[in-house]
Amino acid sequence: FGSSFSSTAMGELPNAVYLNVYDLDWYAVALNSVAKQFGGGLYHVGVEVYQREWSYYFREAAGNPSDVAQCTGVLANKPGIHPHHAFREKIFLGYTSLNEQEVTCLVAHLQHKWVAANYDLLHRNCILFCDLFARALGVGELPPFVRSSLDVGRAIFPEADESSPAIQESPLYWAMQMIGSKSCSSSMCVDEQQASIISSSVRGCLRGSSYCCILLLSCPNLVAA
Repeated sequence: FGSSFSSTAMGELPNAVYLNVYDLDWYAVALNSVAKQFGGGLYHVGVEVYQREWSYYFREAAGNPSDVAQCTGVLANKPGIHPHHAFREKIFLGYTSLNEQEVTCLVAHLQHKWVAANYDLLHRNCILFCDLFARALGVGELPPFVRSSLDVGRAIFPEADESSPAIQESPLYWAMQMIGSKSCSSSMCVDEQQASIISSSVRGCLRGSSYCCILLLSCPNLVAA
């Protein structure tokens, strides 16, 4: 049940677990094609298991705050399909020993813990959720290239109050805000029985110097060289 990090060796059993990797938007496709060669990039990810893809999003809570369905950030979408992110690849992580009912219970537990309003661009996001979810499924951690730019940001900005002037005046914070506007969409159908509000972790057009700055930030090996 270990990780393989293979984008070609797809498991055929129903308990196969995949990581679906997306470029943040269509403008990021070329950026990530370069950045990935240096072990980096800027991505949205979701974990697919038992024909559902799960990830963590920011969204505005509606109705009763005690209603988990209305305030959780853990939502499902059709595997490989997202209204705002550009699908890049499916990576086979391994097989989970949990059956479908056990996975459903695990997701329900995570939905209580991962509230949408607690979303944070660097310290509580889709990558960190999927890393935890994959470990709980018994298939190990995410591939390093997915986490590299996040780890750079977390090293520069330890968990702290994002409203502090020192952070908000930083060029890196500005760049991350440019690529991380926490906006919502209600246009995705999860499956035939359910529709969820899926938020985009990143939207907008990034061009010119913004992309140059972000390319360096997303390629730790390139910066080190």
